[in-house]
Amino acid sequence: ENVTLNSSSGNNHTTDNLTVYYDTYDTNDDSIKNITNWHMNGTSITVLNMPFEADGDQNATDYSSFNNSGTVSGDPFWNSTGGYDGFGAYSFDGVDDYIGGFGDVLDMGTRDFSLEARFKTGTTDRGYMIGKLEIHGGNNPSYFMWISETNNNVHCHAVTAESNYILALNSVVDVNDSVWHHVVCSVDRDGFGSLYLDGVLKHNVSISAYSGESLSNDHSFMIG
Repeated sequence: ENVTLNSSSGNNHTTDNLTVYYDTYDTNDDSIKNITNWHMNGTSITVLNMPFEADGDQNATDYSSFNNSGTVSGDPFWNSTGGYDGFGAYSFDGVDDYIGGFGDVLDMGTRDFSLEARFKTGTTDRGYMIGKLEIHGGNNPSYFMWISETNNNVHCHAVTAESNYILALNSVVDVNDSVWHHVVCSVDRDGFGSLYLDGVLKHNVSISAYSGESLSNDHSFMIG
């Protein structure tokens, strides 16, 4: 209750940044996790919103209103008290653990989009975080975020046909520190590709020259 929505200008411009504030409580003093999903003109602006909180025996529930709940494959460990906020997180082995089964709704084509994740790692192995790609090679279109085994940076790549990398961003800093981080890769097809780590812009490049090149592919969108 007591929800307050503020804009950066104090008005209601389309260029405003919006921030929501809220108070929550439980009459039995149980802990509460708030899951916020933004809508514009009645439609969710997120296609997939998956916080990995407890939901019966299904902990890969989508809260975007598009019902893109995932299917857990392999044997990832779900920690009910894990995560940056202590309300749940999955641990993937980097071999055959992942969440998939999302269908074609996450095929971006030539649209603008963003990828966002919270993660923690202490390994020096390569790790794919999230994306729609052919992991074992190939030169088909794809987009994905991953952690490099050579510099321990987060990378965000977008690839069109014939392995043309229209976007290759990196976080600049080492994230192999066993600390929770927040990463966002924003892809504005007629503007810039930008990577933010923990709220700080780390890398951005112009990608407007490739605005008409499609990222559509028949790969599976996967987390982990």
